[in-house]
Amino acid sequence: MNKRILILIVFLVLVNCFFTVKASNDTASDLQANDTTKSGLIMQIASDRKKYQPFQPINIRITVINNTPNEVIFNKRFAVIKQQGAEVKSDISFKITKPNGGNANIEFASEVAPLSETDFVKIKSKGKYEKQLAVNTWYWKELGASGPYAFKCIYHNDMSGYLMSGDDGDKLMEMYAWTGDLESNAITFNIDEMSKDEVAKLTARLTNESIYWGERSKVAELLGDLKNGWALDSLLSRLVLSENEVVRNKCVEAIVKYGAFPIKRLIKLLDNADPMSRVLSAKILCLLGEKKGLGVVRKELQNKDGQVVMEAMLALQCLDKDLAIKDIVKYDLLNSKEDILSFTAMDILKKLGVKVDFNKKLNKWAVVK
Repeated sequence: MNKRILILIVFLVLVNCFFTVKASNDTASDLQANDTTKSGLIMQIASDRKKYQPFQPINIRITVINNTPNEVIFNKRFAVIKQQGAEVKSDISFKITKPNGGNANIEFASEVAPLSETDFVKIKSKGKYEKQLAVNTWYWKELGASGPYAFKCIYHNDMSGYLMSGDDGDKLMEMYAWTGDLESNAITFNIDEMSKDEVAKLTARLTNESIYWGERSKVAELLGDLKNGWALDSLLSRLVLSENEVVRNKCVEAIVKYGAFPIKRLIKLLDNADPMSRVLSAKILCLLGEKKGLGVVRKELQNKDGQVVMEAMLALQCLDKDLAIKDIVKYDLLNSKEDILSFTAMDILKKLGVKVDFNKKLNKWAVVK
């Protein structure tokens, strides 16, 4: 055989081998990466009912269908992981449209570690993976009001490659999972209106000081969203019974949501024997545009109960800014023995554009003229 022809044949064989190997590597890489295109996987959701009683578990079934020609590895953990100082995520959330037209999100992501192989599942081509979540277990406030809800599920994962694992999170695990974002179909369901007894059970939690204040604040918010007479009665009767400032403020905000409806009852509460009730009623009336109760509020600035004085200052700030400045200075609330009162007074003056500084000669805080 001609030497030149032999060299040419060898060259062509080598070139063919090179491109074959490259194509094989590319294919292997694609398989390993598990096709991260958005259209590769489909997420579908369905609720176990179309109608729920208040606080009845709302179970959402999530189905992930693999429409790729290859098997994929899917991260089913739905949690936030810290990896080498950087935050990588595999999480799931729900976009909600509430009965009042407002939007909310329910997120199931939380910081947990370490990962393990059991957090991943293989889904064959045309196969599926299913998971069920009770979405109102921890997020009942977002799903408390009666009426129709629209739901959509959002999934995100960027955990793939070398990941921290092991009992102490000190080992590396090689796992090439599907990465990307998925958005499900939209579903709707309805929550029935609460009965009087159900509202009573809910509001009993409002003043139970043994329950975490954050949960009681959610109860107050929900009562504001319910917009019914039973809920308003509960808010008005329990407005002053909580020792927690945040819970009281949430009750105030909830009553304001009812608009002009409670104004007559709030005016009557200005004559209530309880000073906190009088002050908070004046504050709510002011937020509703009724400048009543000014004399009541100014009088309570001398109350021996620090909580009442604090609420009186905040109410006066709403009712009359000039008088708020005058009375805070008059009663020397900047230098109160109770830190919460001096901090509140200083914050109010700052918001009203009044400069405050420490007077070394007088050895106390004073307004800078």
